[in-house]
Amino acid sequence: MTATRRRAWAALVAVLALLVATVPAFTSPASATPAGASCAGGSLEKAPVLNGDIGRNGHPVAETTLADGTSIPVLMVHGWTGQSVHNNERKGNFSKLIDLTANKVGTASVGRSLIGQIQDAGGTDVYTFDYYDASARWVTDAAIGPILANSITCLSAAYGHPIILMVHSMGGLATRQAFSLIQQNPDAGAVSDYVSDVVTFGTPNTGSWLSSVVEGGNTAASVGQVLPGGTGATIAAVRSILVLCGTATTASMKNQGICKPLGDQVSSSRSQAGKALRIGSPEMSALAAWPDSISIHALAGSIDLELRRVAWFGLTRSAGAMNTGDFVVGVDSAISDSTENRDLDCFYTLDFRGAVEDNIAADWLKIKAANETRDNVYTNLTESACFHGNLMRSIELTNEALGIIVDIVDRADATARLEAAVPEELRGTWCTRSGDDPRGLVDGEPDPCFSFAELFTDRPEAGLDYFDPSTATTGAFDLAVCLTWDLDNGCTTASTMYFDYYPAGVTWDCEAYVGADTNGRWPSCDPDFTSAHDPAQPRLTIVYNHQQAPTYMDSEPMYRR
Repeated sequence: MTATRRRAWAALVAVLALLVATVPAFTSPASATPAGASCAGGSLEKAPVLNGDIGRNGHPVAETTLADGTSIPVLMVHGWTGQSVHNNERKGNFSKLIDLTANKVGTASVGRSLIGQIQDAGGTDVYTFDYYDASARWVTDAAIGPILANSITCLSAAYGHPIILMVHSMGGLATRQAFSLIQQNPDAGAVSDYVSDVVTFGTPNTGSWLSSVVEGGNTAASVGQVLPGGTGATIAAVRSILVLCGTATTASMKNQGICKPLGDQVSSSRSQAGKALRIGSPEMSALAAWPDSISIHALAGSIDLELRRVAWFGLTRSAGAMNTGDFVVGVDSAISDSTENRDLDCFYTLDFRGAVEDNIAADWLKIKAANETRDNVYTNLTESACFHGNLMRSIELTNEALGIIVDIVDRADATARLEAAVPEELRGTWCTRSGDDPRGLVDGEPDPCFSFAELFTDRPEAGLDYFDPSTATTGAFDLAVCLTWDLDNGCTTASTMYFDYYPAGVTWDCEAYVGADTNGRWPSCDPDFTSAHDPAQPRLTIVYNHQQAPTYMDSEPMYRR
C-alpha cells in the first residue's frame, strides 16, 4: 500500500470512529378491527396512524380500503440494532419524517413518515415486525427468521392477498431466511402464494463492507489507528470490552448492562450479527438467495467520497475517490439479485479545504452549480440522504417505494372492481388439484389456476352473459362469458367461454350425463373427471365446445384457492 493510500485509509478509519461516536443509537375507511388482528402480538403489530403524519390533503392521514373492502398488508422489517415500532417517539426506522434530499437546491418537507406515506396512499394495512431485543443475533435465530416466516404466512392468509415487505438493512436478510423456511415447509406452498414484492433499503445481500472493516480491524494495529498513542494495555482493554459487549448484546439488546452507554452500534460491533455481516462470512454464504418468483425492488445509497485534492498550476483536481455505498453497505451488495433497483447519489470529500473551495465557488463566485459541489464528510455525512440509517428519510427513495406500493394497490383495486361484477360464488382464484391447465393447453405456459377478474383484466371487453340454474345437472349452474360481443344483444358460440359451477353438495357423473342426452351426441366421456370431483367442496369447470367432438370431453374441476 502506498503512503498516499495509507493516509487515505487512515482518514477513512478516523471518519468511521467519528460516526460511531455521533450516530444516535381509496373507497372507504379501514375497519376498526384489522383482518390481521389474530396474527398480531409479540414482534408483529399493526402500525397506528400517528397524529403528526399529515396526508396529501393537508389533514391527518386516514387509512382506506380497496373497492371490495379488503386491504393489502405491508410488513416493515428493520435491520441490525434497529427498530420497527411505530409510535409518537418516532424511534423506529420507518417512523421518522421524510425530510432529506440529495438535491442541494431543494428541500424535503413531506409532513409524514414512510409508514404514514403508505397509509395515506390507501388500500393497505401497515404492520411492523420489531425484533430489537434479538437484533444483534443472526437471522437464523428462533426469535427472528421463524417468527417472521409465521407472520408472513399468517398476514397473507388473514387478508386474502399476497403481502408486500418493506425492509431495511439486515431486515432483508431476515426476510430471505423467512422465505427459506417457508420453502422448506412441505405444507406451506410457494413463497409467491404469500408475498408479491419486497422493497429493500440498503440490504447487504453479499455482506457489509463496514462490518468487514470493523471485524477485520480488531487487531492491535488497527485499534491503534483509532487510538493513536494508546498503550498495549489500553488497546487490549478496548478489545476485551468489545468482546464482552458483543456477548452481552447478542443475548439481549435491551439488557446490555454497562455496554449501553457505548451506543448500540459500538456495543454490538462484535455481536453474532456484527460478525456474520462480514463479506464472505460463512453465515452470509449459507443464506438462501431471493426466490425468483418474488419481485425484489432494491433501493441504495451511493456516496462518492473524494480522498483528497491537489493543486496543479492554480487549478485543483481530485486525487482519487471511492464509492462507499451508503457508508455501511456497498451499492453492489445492496442491489445484488434484485429485479429492479435505484441508487441515490451523494458527493463528499475527505479534504476539508476542498469542501471550503466548493462552497466558495458555488455560493460566492457562482462558478459551480450547488449539485456539483462536495460536502465535508466529517460534518455532513450523518445527515445525508444517502447515509445507511437515513435512506427511509430520503424523499427520492421513499417516493420510489411509494410508487411501487401504489402500482400494486391500483392493480388490486382494479381487480376488486372487476370481481364486484361477478357473482360472489364465482369470485376468487380457482385451481385444479392436479396442477394441469384447466383449459387443456399444451403449448405456451400452462397455468393450473383461473379467475374471472384476471380474465376481465386481460380482456376488458369481456363480460358475463348469463348465470342460470343448469337444466342437465340438478343444483348446478351454467354460465357463459362473452369474450367479444359480436351480436347485437350477445355473442356467437365462437366468442363465448362456457362454465359449470357446482355448489357444495352437488355431484357430477359424466357417464350419467352422456347417457341422459336425448340427442345421443356422445357415446362416452373421454376424458372422464368424475372421480376428481369432491362434492363436499364448490367446483368450477370450463366446458369445452363440443360441436364437432366425437366424445364428450369432460374437464377437470377447479377448487377455490
